[in-house]
Amino acid sequence: MADMLEIPEKVRPMVSDYKMNLLQLRASETCDFQDPEVAAVFDISRSIYERDYQRINTVYKNRNITSELGIVIGVKDG
Repeated sequence: MADMLEIPEKVRPMVSDYKMNLLQLRASETCDFQDPEVAAVFDISRSIYERDYQRINTVYKNRNITSELGIVIGVKDG
């Protein structure tokens, strides 16, 4: 991760270089998420970016979406 930042050489030894796995939301339809709530966040968020609100209504109309899940989607997309 440190290579993605502009860090002065004298400070670089003090910066932790954590490994990060990044997913591109719009290209995540082939990902197989084991947690159904994580899958829903990605699925609904992709539909929002594609402005496919009908799909959200069709797929999630009769599914219980927790308020916490709604907040995560709203904060991410807001």
